Amino acid sequence: MLEVVTGVLQRSQAETFPHEIQQLGMPFLVFRNVFSPKYLPAAENFARALPFRRGMHFLEIGPGIGVIAVAAALAGAERVVAIDINQDAVDNTRANFVKHGVEARADARQGDLFSALRPGEKFDLIFWNVPFLHASPPELGLLERSITDPNYETVKRYMLEGLEQLRPGGRLTAGFSSTIGDLRLLEATANAAGLTTEIFHREEVPVYSPVDAPPEASKPFMLEILNISRAHPYLMP
Repeated sequence: MLEVVTGVLQRSQAETFPHEIQQLGMPFLVFRNVFSPKYLPAAENFARALPFRRGMHFLEIGPGIGVIAVAAALAGAERVVAIDINQDAVDNTRANFVKHGVEARADARQGDLFSALRPGEKFDLIFWNVPFLHASPPELGLLERSITDPNYETVKRYMLEGLEQLRPGGRLTAGFSSTIGDLRLLEATANAAGLTTEIFHREEVPVYSPVDAPPEASKPFMLEILNISRAHPYLMP
């Protein structure tokens, strides 16, 4: 699976940049060094399934080109913040905020997980389309980090730190693929940290790499969205 995924990453960078793709029936710009949802059709699925509501404050970690963050803003979110460790992804997301006229309510920042948040910022919904694959590529560049996370160490940080960034009644969520990733390992990682995960959305997508994919990649796969919470909230301060 690692070879398939890294091959898809490489093909995603063989395009002419910038270019446009269609997501949610709308045009989105794609910049170089940013993984395009053209090669992994998950962003649209997650955007349709997430519980956006008017007036909410929404935070996305790892927005990529910004499809989900734009969808949240267009659904009426009062405030949208998108944080990516990759500056090219930040620039790409900002460009798509402008393209869709939501830049007054949406802010893209460079940072590692929650490091770019400002004092007092809290959110009703937090989402990260987490790196599904827990394998270790020989070189873990920014593109590889968008899809792979050895032993889900970064995802563990996201789960623990993310719960501290919620408003009362807020939800911490994660996008996942049990076809590409190891759901049991992710659940065990959460449990070992005193957390619990619950699938609240699951769907099968026909193929996960429809563009110039090798035969072994062209098969149905599952997408999930998980709720993340403390296993014993009554023991927490």
